Amino acid sequence: MEILYDNYMNKNIVDKSYKVLESFIETDPFRAAESLDKLTISEATSSLLKLEKEDIITLLNNMSYEKASQVLERIPVKKAASILSKLDSYHSAKIFMDFSAQLKANIVKNLTKKSAKALSESLDYPQDSAGRIMHSGYITFYIGVYVRDVIKKLKTVPKKKLPPYCYVVGKDQKLVGLIKVRDLFLYPRDLKVGSIMTVKVPSVSPFTDRQELLHIMKIKKYLEVPIVDNNKIMLGVVDTESLIETAEQEASEDMQILFGASADEKISTPISQKIGKRIGWLNINLVTAFLAVIVIAFFEGLISEIPVLAVFLPVVAGQGGNAGIQTLSVVLRAIIMKEIEPKNAFALVGKETVVSLINGILIGLISGAVIWFWQENIYLSLTIFVAMIVNMVASCIAGVIIPLSMKRLGYDPAQSSGIFITMISDIIGFASFLGCAYLLRNFL
Repeated sequence: MEILYDNYMNKNIVDKSYKVLESFIETDPFRAAESLDKLTISEATSSLLKLEKEDIITLLNNMSYEKASQVLERIPVKKAASILSKLDSYHSAKIFMDFSAQLKANIVKNLTKKSAKALSESLDYPQDSAGRIMHSGYITFYIGVYVRDVIKKLKTVPKKKLPPYCYVVGKDQKLVGLIKVRDLFLYPRDLKVGSIMTVKVPSVSPFTDRQELLHIMKIKKYLEVPIVDNNKIMLGVVDTESLIETAEQEASEDMQILFGASADEKISTPISQKIGKRIGWLNINLVTAFLAVIVIAFFEGLISEIPVLAVFLPVVAGQGGNAGIQTLSVVLRAIIMKEIEPKNAFALVGKETVVSLINGILIGLISGAVIWFWQENIYLSLTIFVAMIVNMVASCIAGVIIPLSMKRLGYDPAQSSGIFITMISDIIGFASFLGCAYLLRNFL
């Protein structure tokens, strides 16, 4: 099946790809959308325009935001607005944000009042909130409906779109419970849904932070969580798929931010913008590098007297940096999963200090043994042993304190923490190694 798919996609792309897309939309919409992503903008647009509107919506919901926005820019505004209004709220908001200012204005003019309001509300929610990633692909039933009527309704829903739960609402449209679809068929058909529903349903506000939502889903073991307003009326749902997708995107952004790149920088970003987004943090990194150089320059005479010291400087700094980044990754994960609270922050610092101290002793012993066999100088071995312990402990403490401090001050805890940890490991590593060497210089 895979070979047939690839062969079809490679022959006469514009004329035949839409036929292949049609056959794969039902069985594997993600794969079909992935293939569209590989086409040029004009080829993808031509292929999409030959499909039914429902199929176009399915594919755009699975395409990358950047490619989807570029495709919609080539479609007549009225049709683009109509398609955008049918997309999942999270996707439509992300795609809309990629449009030019002029196109945004034209799209809004061609949206119905209801669609424009929905898009506006989605964009009004905070960037990492549940409201930004919720969608309307859920099914509700009145509390007095019979099981047989629910089953009859569900049989009309395509298997691919069948949700894990059905939600139950009262006369006032407030959420009162849910039913697992897989369990529904086990009950007698003449029962009312109100008698078999689960009453304690975890629901959240659209302003709930995505990290908190992730924590709730982890604890409650639900596949999706309903989003409700202040009156408990359903606005949408967030499922694990949407949450994982945004988590992966955020992880990718955090990796870029961690090392000083912009979170919204893509492969297709123009060169001038790439330079502008990176140069600021590169300058900060340059300043921190010069601080490390100043430490080395302070011991310039000692290094001239004992040149072998220069050989081991990168070893001490590198090990400290690695230890710090390891700690940082653990702390960032703990922050995301809400495992760190003010009351246990000091305990975490203490635990990481103990771990880094033990690791520093072990790595220091190994490094010292290697130097002893190589240089046959016990004092040089002692120097790197002490420096390794000091630097690894300092770097690990920094790996805890830096992200927690940034979080406390209201900044993104991943915001280029790696740069500052590298600075600390370099400065502390060079200072501890060369300082210890200075004290033992008569024996080296």
